[in-house]
Amino acid sequence: MKIINSQDIDKENIFSCFSPPLAKFLVEVKNIHFIDIQFNEVTHKKCWVFCKSDLLSRSLEEWRERGRTNNKIY
Repeated sequence: MKIINSQDIDKENIFSCFSPPLAKFLVEVKNIHFIDIQFNEVTHKKCWVFCKSDLLSRSLEEWRERGRTNNKIY
């Protein structure tokens, strides 16, 4: 499925990620595809936009746990 305009998705169903290491973990390790990349107009920071899902939730919890134990992937 290809989403042409991520602005059309209900904001409650998206996760915005401003962390390059977290985005890399989600994409490369967990094979979760982002639906858009946006840039903050003020800070010019990159933001990866993901659709919320059970896999995303489990992956974010795993990321948090790895951070607590200092067992980071990136």
